[in-house]
Amino acid sequence: MTDLTDSRFESMATDNIIYRDATNDDTATVCTLNRIDEVRLSPMDPERFAALRAAACYCKVAQCEGEVAAFLIGFSDGADYDSDNYRWFDARMKNFFYIDRIVVDARFRGRGLASGLYRDVQAHARDHALHWLAAEIDIEPPNPVSLAFHSHLGFSEIGTQVTGSGKTVSLQLGPVPPA
Repeated sequence: MTDLTDSRFESMATDNIIYRDATNDDTATVCTLNRIDEVRLSPMDPERFAALRAAACYCKVAQCEGEVAAFLIGFSDGADYDSDNYRWFDARMKNFFYIDRIVVDARFRGRGLASGLYRDVQAHARDHALHWLAAEIDIEPPNPVSLAFHSHLGFSEIGTQVTGSGKTVSLQLGPVPPA
């Protein structure tokens, strides 16, 4: 079973954090957070965000101190989604939850927001009989923080691919732990 309480990935603060479905009112903040971290993500303007929300099975934000401080967008198998990385998993697997993107505002890092979103994703996956969590992590250029976070959660590499932008990604699966 995955332990998301490891101090390396959990908040030391006692902030009142709210996890909720993303709404139209979150569009500007989510797109800004995405743009700041776009080197690791694909571009997302308001129209793209609306399209992703419509196709996603999961699109939530974490509110901290009254502000949207993080978001996560995910898809289950069979979704109408044009990501090459998503399609790689969809061609090979069934009953999975694909973590398309997660971003935590730099001002709120270290407060356990990513761990909280992943706990919520794990519950969502269990509730929908999804057996695996799937994600891609940049290995060229490297993203050592994401690699360490996913390794801690029990993810392991099942393949790699070079994206259209020239990045090399590690395609990884992680378990959905029992409740």
